[in-house]
Amino acid sequence: MLESSIWKILSFILILYLLFVFPLLHALERQEDIAYQLAYNEVNIFVDSVRDRGFLSPEMMDGFLSRLHFTGLSYAVELTHEHKQYVPNYSDPADLNTFLGTYTALTEDFYDAEIMDVLYPENPLTPKEQRTYTFNQGDLFSVHVENTSSSLATALKRVLFLQGKEGTKTIITLGGMVQNEID
Repeated sequence: MLESSIWKILSFILILYLLFVFPLLHALERQEDIAYQLAYNEVNIFVDSVRDRGFLSPEMMDGFLSRLHFTGLSYAVELTHEHKQYVPNYSDPADLNTFLGTYTALTEDFYDAEIMDVLYPENPLTPKEQRTYTFNQGDLFSVHVENTSSSLATALKRVLFLQGKEGTKTIITLGGMVQNEID
């Protein structure tokens, strides 16, 4: 009698899992996929916009961050700007007639902190023109986005499968060469 009731309870729990929990998990995983696609599209649009215009303004950054927030997750965004210069080599740098016919490529990298200092300076009265981060044609610009919160699907997987805090992370890295520059 006792064994029969234990089997009935276990079969009821199994039916609950099969009828409710796993379909819910599947729906939440699809929602997570849609959030990833939305974030990927927003990053792609943002990177292409910056590359095509040759500058980054606070309005562009604010709009990007607010559209990224619509996915329901919070993200850490890192910007990178790589500026490359070609410097001619001379045997005597003081004499331009001693050009050796070769060039040295110098790369200067600017990261999130330097870019944000231009976009959002400490003085809020800084004119808009000075709050625009500009690029040169041929520079490289990239954006790295990683989610910092867990989705409902990740939380449910942790409960069901007794996983630790590590869950799936949405990581998007896009970038490319700047096509235009401001005169």
